[in-house]
Amino acid sequence: MAYWYFTFSDGEKQSLSNMLRSLIRDICSNRITISNVLMKAFEQANHGQQRPTNFSLVKMLKAVMEDLRDVYLVIDALDECPKVN
Repeated sequence: MAYWYFTFSDGEKQSLSNMLRSLIRDICSNRITISNVLMKAFEQANHGQQRPTNFSLVKMLKAVMEDLRDVYLVIDALDECPKVN
């Protein structure tokens, strides 16, 4: 299970990319091995010097959940997430 709570008073807690990174980190924290998708993304991001795009983060999230039996993503306070045009 991975959890994210959007907070109106904290700009860092309103970011889609921060949410995706947090969910990926939470899911991977209980794993022994690192996904090949994550390793490739790390290399493509100049070994962590650049941040991946939201599209890449969604791809990574799907990849780390792929071989798990049950995954629960809890995303709370969506009404505090800023609207994207």
